[in-house]
Formats: sequence, C-alpha cells, structure tokens
Amino acid sequence: MNIQGIPFTKMHGLGNDFIIFDTFISDSRKVTDAHLSLISQKDLIKKIADRHFGVGADQIFILTHSNKADLKMQILNSDGSEAEMCGNGIRTVALYAKTYGLFKKKMLEVETLGGVKKVVEETIGEFTVDMGVPVLTKTEGQTLQIKKQDGSVKHVLFFEANMGNPHAVTYVESTEQTPLEFFGRQIETHLHFPNKTNVEFVEVLSRNHLKVRVWERGAGETLACGSGACAVAAVAIATRKATSPLEVELPGGVLKLKWEGNAKPILMTGPAQESFFGYLPLV
Repeated sequence: MNIQGIPFTKMHGLGNDFIIFDTFISDSRKVTDAHLSLISQKDLIKKIADRHFGVGADQIFILTHSNKADLKMQILNSDGSEAEMCGNGIRTVALYAKTYGLFKKKMLEVETLGGVKKVVEETIGEFTVDMGVPVLTKTEGQTLQIKKQDGSVKHVLFFEANMGNPHAVTYVESTEQTPLEFFGRQIETHLHFPNKTNVEFVEVLSRNHLKVRVWERGAGETLACGSGACAVAAVAIATRKATSPLEVELPGGVLKLKWEGNAKPILMTGPAQESFFGYLPLV
C-alpha cells in the first residue's frame, strides 16, 4: 500500500519520549529533503510534539550526515527551540541505529551541538554513553531569588553544571512535595540564565541513591533526563553528598552513573526502547 506522509519513529528512554526523523535509511523510514523543509518549521514542530493534537514528544531528533562522527543528531525541543544535548535521546538514537543497520561497530559516535558523544551497547536495549567532562561553576553554590506561591520571596541555593547543555541543580527535602512547575519555570527563565536552563530538584536518599525530578528547558517536566542525571551526579559528588557509582531515580526509572571527578568524563548507563513507527500527514 502506498502511504503518503512523513515517516517517523517514536522512541523513549525511561519515558522521556522522542520522535526520530531519519535521512539515512533507504527504505520506508527515509525522510526526504522536501520532508525536512516541512519539519524545520517551528509551528509544525510544536504540532508534532503536542500530546493532544500531534504524536506527542519531549523532543524531536533529525538524523543527518556528519563529517566528524557516525551521524549527526539535531535536537529540537517541543516548543521549537534547539537543544545542545540529550543523554536519554542519544541512547534511543543508538538503539535505532543498531536496529536499522547504522550501528555497525562496537562504538557509535554521535555529533551534537554539545560535542561528539560515544555510545556502547552493554546488554540488549541498554547503552552506556560517554557524556564528556562535566563543567561545574562555583561548587559552593549560588542563590537565586524567586517568588513563592503566596507572593513572598524565596532564596534558592543552586549549583550550575554544564553537560554540553546548561543545568541548575538544587537540593530539596522532598521531590514529591516540591511544586515543580511553579519553581521550575521561574528558574528556567530567570535572568541569570540568558539562554534558559534545565532545572533538577534532588532528594538525597543515600550516598549512592538520589531521587530527582526534572524541569526541562523548552519542554517542561519530563519523566527522565540523561544529561540532567549526569549534572546531578557531578554536583552531588563534587559537594560530597554522594559517591560514585550511584543511581539516579527519576519518575520514569533509574539511570546508573559513574564519575571519577576532575577532568574525567561521566558515564551514564540506561535503557532505550522503540514505541512505534508511523507517518505524519502532509497536510
């Protein structure tokens, strides 16, 4: 049957869900140049990512040729803005590449705006990503002033980390009782972050187990965030609240992190899964 439309693959890593548009595949999954010109329109990206009127996704990936890695991964947030990195997303891209014949070596290299990331399959459906060296700013922390729900001012101690994309990590007594959207949106768009930031709220359960909720820049609350988990692990180890290896528990599941500190890269291990394949209507 001849189906007219734009082919896509829906995937997720711990519930952090993505839509992949691929220019490599030569079969029915291939996206043409004409399709790409449509996909690149910001209004269409918002419609595709909308969970009520579209397919629904936290982010959209476009896979293209790379001159410095096995493939290039363009990352678009659900609001149409572009992101530098997505740790959960890189695992799903690795699974996609392996499933459809693009991952032919032991290690896959993926080019992102946040640099080239290396991925290795550990077991079936589980991948380890070399997320690079975390960059921490002022490990003693900084303070932001935001408004509480009653209108009063709240001083939030946060730790700034960069994993190829920006993160603000703050400790809380309970992630469940934290009004994530209210505080997350204020911190994301605070003047301190001219390009906005991802925000992680961290509850320390033990020195090897952290519980985290994430407010993702350009997407809102997500069930998981790979780069966010790495930022949290780096900050927790640097501030002596945790030791490596450790587990970061997110609403969608658990990621395993290892970091030896200093100029060493942080390693993230977690699952990836394909949800379904389909076509977007052209009109």
